[in-house]
Amino acid sequence: MFTNDEIKSLGLKLANAEKEQEVDRVLEEYNLLDDKLWKPFGDNENNFSVIGAQQSSPEAALVEKLINSVDAVLIRKALENGIDPEGDKAPNNIKKALHHLFDIHDGKLSNLSTHKRATLSNNIKLLATGRKTSPSYSIVDKGEGQTPNKLPQTILSLSKSNKLRIPFVQGKFNMGGTGVLQFCGNQNYQLVISKRCPYIPDNFNQYNGKVDTSKDYWGVTIVRRSQPQHGAKSSIYEYLAPNDSILCFKSDSLAIHGESLEWGTFIKLYDYKIGSLKTVATLNLYYALSILMPSVALPIRILEKRNYRGNTLETTLSGLNLRLQEDRSKNLEEGFPYESELSVDGHKVKYSINVFKEGKDDNYRNKNEGVIFVINGQTHGFLPKSIYSRKNVGLGYLANSILTILDCTNLPLRAREDLFMNSRDKLRNVELKRRLEDILEDLFKQDTHLKKLQQERRQKALHDQLNNSKPMTDVLQNIIKSNPTLKELLLGGGNISNPFDPSDSEKPNKPFIGIRYPTYFTLVKPSQHPKIVAKNRKARIKFKTDAEDNYLGRNDDPGILDLTLNGNSVLDYSLNQSNGTVTINIKLPPACKVGDVLNYKVEVTDSVQQKPFVEEITIQVGVKFKKSTGGNSTPRNRSKTLAPPQVKEITKKEWGQYHMDGNGSLRVFDSGEGTYDFFINIDNDHLFAELSKHKDAEKIETIKSQYKYGIALVGLATIQHYLNKEHEEDNTEEDRDISEVVYEHTKILSPIFIPMIYSVSGIGVEATVIS
Repeated sequence: MFTNDEIKSLGLKLANAEKEQEVDRVLEEYNLLDDKLWKPFGDNENNFSVIGAQQSSPEAALVEKLINSVDAVLIRKALENGIDPEGDKAPNNIKKALHHLFDIHDGKLSNLSTHKRATLSNNIKLLATGRKTSPSYSIVDKGEGQTPNKLPQTILSLSKSNKLRIPFVQGKFNMGGTGVLQFCGNQNYQLVISKRCPYIPDNFNQYNGKVDTSKDYWGVTIVRRSQPQHGAKSSIYEYLAPNDSILCFKSDSLAIHGESLEWGTFIKLYDYKIGSLKTVATLNLYYALSILMPSVALPIRILEKRNYRGNTLETTLSGLNLRLQEDRSKNLEEGFPYESELSVDGHKVKYSINVFKEGKDDNYRNKNEGVIFVINGQTHGFLPKSIYSRKNVGLGYLANSILTILDCTNLPLRAREDLFMNSRDKLRNVELKRRLEDILEDLFKQDTHLKKLQQERRQKALHDQLNNSKPMTDVLQNIIKSNPTLKELLLGGGNISNPFDPSDSEKPNKPFIGIRYPTYFTLVKPSQHPKIVAKNRKARIKFKTDAEDNYLGRNDDPGILDLTLNGNSVLDYSLNQSNGTVTINIKLPPACKVGDVLNYKVEVTDSVQQKPFVEEITIQVGVKFKKSTGGNSTPRNRSKTLAPPQVKEITKKEWGQYHMDGNGSLRVFDSGEGTYDFFINIDNDHLFAELSKHKDAEKIETIKSQYKYGIALVGLATIQHYLNKEHEEDNTEEDRDISEVVYEHTKILSPIFIPMIYSVSGIGVEATVIS
């Protein structure tokens, strides 16, 4: 049909096209638009049902392509060394593959110099080309590459088991990285050019039982989305295959976008709808990809090829964890990242908690990530940052600063399948997720590192103006107390007192300096009598040790803690380690009864201990703990009531600190002490506009007071509604951040609040009479 040179020319023209209209013209030039020349992707005419159900965000879909390239490079390296990726001699995980195939110590990129990471990144490149407003992205890898004959069974396939039995790769679901297609322009064009690595032995180049005769050729095809035809109910994805075969040509190398390709795979995504990340690829896109690949197995080179000036146009992507490690002195609070482990269903899960200095988190996470779930270095889902603001956690001042990374790699396959969607960007709402959330909430609440930092942040926010703002707090309290209805609805606590104990702040903090391997690990309060724990509460067991705080969570030679109950492994627990104290938070067995005696044993060891440290704890199950209703037994008084808040005015110069703008009225933070702190925007645009209409000083102060106390009452009512909803069945507001809820509610009211007070206060009885 075409000569070798014509097919090569076709491939290069498509590779250099930047808009799908240009792709149309190239295909028309070669008479390749006829439907008869195209085949269904994956040999499945109903492929839209699979391909259309992939990632919901363009950056998450792009990650799948990059992960496929990482896998291709790992497989190529194994094949070059004569290792069957599915054989007994293959590395059984990614860490071992990196160590043995690339000489990366312990499989960690952090053990390579910056120069070596940059050199290694030449194996996988992400190029941004085309227009600034509508970029195209190309992924170029020096992986195993595919022959023209094998492309339909690999890159162009669906639901095949190509990598299912390869233990050291990430991609398992064989979606072919198809999630990107829906984000490619209007016609969803994706170009694929690939050639087999010439250094792979022929015994790994088999096709139909013989050596693949197309192994020295480049294969070129393009994927498109075809509209429903002939009564079909959905679109269909197709790839170009004249005469039912992939177009191919011979060439020693290809020069595309300044890159020289001798083998491997080139994939181009035209007019990619990357949203707000379309700016310089080495900035926002780099940050987003780092979050989605916290511990990427191999570094990736990002090159900005568009016409940008005054920016760094090349960078190496090595994952979020490495960025955090290298930038921690500038961006993380002292003592972080903090690493430890928890157990769910008897499986240990390592986690790291990162707390950013105020205002330093923007480039390390997207807007809403609070807890990132990771498998083999790739993000598979997340919990929103509102988890830190939940009432049973109480870290409102840190909610915008904490990022926890949960490594779920060691969870068994069945648990991972149940927890994560195949699209690898969402969590399923299953029992395992709920138990993990419960463990995490308790972990955050009990973490002494976080509690201390929460108190420091609160003190910094309130201390300077505590005395100045006390009159405002007292007035608000008197307003509520003087109105029986408001008092019944809102005021559950007593008078407001100084939340900071001066005697505590004056006590010097002696820094704890632990040693690498402990000489003791003992109970803080040994007892010969059983510890009584309510059936519906967690047991908290404290130990003292001279080990460094990361002893049980560090990556390099960590201590190993085994917790057993009556000889069996405890399924669900978490632990915290701080300043020589280790606290284990244990969920009692669901089947236990009041009066049961539970015999726990803790064994701790490491590579230098001759015998483990052993402690035994006896717990007796007590009656269920019941919270006091705090009033008479009427249904109304069973609702949760609020203690009066601390109140502080903030000005325009403080908007950034409180994530506020001119339309915002009120930001609240959970103090962690059973109360909320209120920050009222006294420079609100609508308040300022109203005040500018008046010259009388007394009138101005009256309006200010009406605004401040009225908005505060709205905030209290919103919080109370939210807290009562938490305990209702089928509650859909669980993940909502109360600070954001109050902020949005009061922001909506802000333009009409003062006019509403004027208008309603002037309404008399006569206004209700119909003439």
